[in-house]
Amino acid sequence: MDGELCTTLPANVTANSGLDALTHSVEAYVSNIDDNYADAFAKGSVSLVFNNLENAYNNPENVDLRQNMHDASFLGGYAFANSWLGIAHSLAHQVGGMFGVAHGRANAIVLPNVIRFNSKSSDRYSDLAKLIGKETAEDFAFEIEALRDRVNVPASFKECNISEQEWNDKVKVMAQNAFDDVCTSFNPRVPTVEEMEKIFTACYNGTKVSF
Repeated sequence: MDGELCTTLPANVTANSGLDALTHSVEAYVSNIDDNYADAFAKGSVSLVFNNLENAYNNPENVDLRQNMHDASFLGGYAFANSWLGIAHSLAHQVGGMFGVAHGRANAIVLPNVIRFNSKSSDRYSDLAKLIGKETAEDFAFEIEALRDRVNVPASFKECNISEQEWNDKVKVMAQNAFDDVCTSFNPRVPTVEEMEKIFTACYNGTKVSF
């Protein structure tokens, strides 16, 4: 785990992979599998990402920042290996497969709305919000959106140059496939196919879910 290996990563890969690590950690922490090791690894990773990603993005040759992000990624991997993932990954898998959106980028676009959806069934997001000086699930979702913006990751799939017609042609199939994804089994809130489609639609348009 040598952060120096990452000093030549392009900026967009730094952003996408860093936000992917964040998604791994968030989903592992709120998974329906209780695991003390996953919780500790996930919290450590979330803190490292918020404290280092933006600076690593802007100062790519800083080895300390790269090492911290490398460690964040590794800790996130530990976390989800113990407690699995959730519907952010189920949704992102489909957009990556159907439209070629980089996996970490897709995760970063869907994660805030997944937090809003899951917060109706889980109170664990407030734990993560407190790590960054905030209180609520909505606070946490907002801070992820703000970090995403600071590292120039789009806020919607429309901004990824996916045509609305092509999206609408595939969204029902994506929703069904996402529902059937194994990651959905470990999500803290059990979604319907229709709810998956609504989350997809909101993430395409860049709007917030409220259901």
